[in-house]
Amino acid sequence: MERDRRPCVSLCMIVRDEEAFIEDCIRSAMPYVSEIIVCDTGSQDRTPEIAEGLGAQVVRTEWNDHFAEARNLSIARASQPWILVLDADERLEPVKEAKWSGLLAAEEHAGYCVRLVSQLARAGEDGDETSVTDAVCRLFRNDPRIRFEGIIHEECATAVAAVQGFAPAIVPVTVRHEGYRANVIEQRRKPERNMRLLTKALEKEPAHAVLRYAAGTEMLGAGRWLDAVHWLMPLTEQLDDQYGFESDIRLKLSHALRMAGCLDEAAEQALAGIRRYPDFADLYDALAEVRMEQDDAAAALATYEQSIAAGEAAPYYSSVEGAGSYRSMCGAGAACERLYRWREAAAYYAQALQARPGLERAWTRLGLLMQGDSSIEPVVTEALERLVEASVTSVKDEAALRRRQQWAAELLLQLGCDSAGRLHHALSRLAAAAGMPLEEAEDQRNRKVDDWLAAARGDGAPLPSALAFAALLRKARAAAPAARQLRLVAGKPFERELAE
Repeated sequence: MERDRRPCVSLCMIVRDEEAFIEDCIRSAMPYVSEIIVCDTGSQDRTPEIAEGLGAQVVRTEWNDHFAEARNLSIARASQPWILVLDADERLEPVKEAKWSGLLAAEEHAGYCVRLVSQLARAGEDGDETSVTDAVCRLFRNDPRIRFEGIIHEECATAVAAVQGFAPAIVPVTVRHEGYRANVIEQRRKPERNMRLLTKALEKEPAHAVLRYAAGTEMLGAGRWLDAVHWLMPLTEQLDDQYGFESDIRLKLSHALRMAGCLDEAAEQALAGIRRYPDFADLYDALAEVRMEQDDAAAALATYEQSIAAGEAAPYYSSVEGAGSYRSMCGAGAACERLYRWREAAAYYAQALQARPGLERAWTRLGLLMQGDSSIEPVVTEALERLVEASVTSVKDEAALRRRQQWAAELLLQLGCDSAGRLHHALSRLAAAAGMPLEEAEDQRNRKVDDWLAAARGDGAPLPSALAFAALLRKARAAAPAARQLRLVAGKPFERELAE
């Protein structure tokens, strides 16, 4: 959208010392707003200057330990008919112009909830990154009746619902939140600040449901399991989901009780949630985790299968990425391993990789399973082909491509000659995309063989059951000499090595 065609929306923000984030945030919203208002509560860095350089009106004010007060100060300055609220560590994902215009033109709506995706951890593009999705009211009309409430975890959905007569709809607009990453939380000391404000508020209103929920959430994040239970448990008796977070209370209670070692109580909370929210995959996963800790892998597998059948959670739930999908499939695979059902476990890991080809833990488990059961080789071969295709067509990060190539090279070591030949062309494509010649990847594989040999001789870092890799080496291309070396090192016939 050109500047003079931008919608009549004011971007309203409250910030403090956000120079690392604010530019990306404002730029992400620029195509969708015509006014930017930044309420600065005492920055000591270049945050105000960066905002002004991007055309924002910067309002400087003191911080009074009250988030709603600061929010309302920023939106009171807005001159446009609609208001978009973002934090500096958030990014508005691209929205089609027709979709954005349609939301603003719907006269019956006073506001909307968007999908807030909070990244909790990052282990590289192909690692097991975790994110949680919530629905939050961030786009609403510039109406004096719509204001935020709450000293912390402030919200305006209640006010929007009062104006329009029904709860704000959840729309397919996504905001990505970076502020829950561990390094960001540590740098900003968020837990200490939040609990200080919550303690202050709870002294005045100890039974306030929203505040108790917020306190329980903070305690869970801090690893104080029983304190989380203290704040959350009474809410199960007084809520009728009028606040929209009963499902999350059951889920958080189940996790907190499990971590505290109260497994029966954890299962009870998950089951209570499932009875009321039978389509919420995260609750099934929580119950399955309890069953695994109770050493009941059969019950855990049945529960993970229910989660997969439920599918990914609806947008009105607070859900962890992959619940009902690849995360639950990996859980089912782990349960099958406990039951010694290797082929079923491999099938679940392969299913998870269809949903997320770069899922490291699924590749790791497949590689280990193939060591004990060569019959799953076709499953691994097909999964590797999908990995190559997904990598070549969609992955742009060179480091991620090289990681994927290394996984492929390591698994190729365990595959028989037929599978290796079938994959050779595909792996050449991956090598070209990663900027690494296939020969270099094969050199990495051969170095791993050398490591195993060194471990078997005792002159390298110890590796568990190094001689057991002889069977794997025998199947790899050009690995027979290495297998013979292992035989000589062990001083016994090769056939006896395999038998043992």
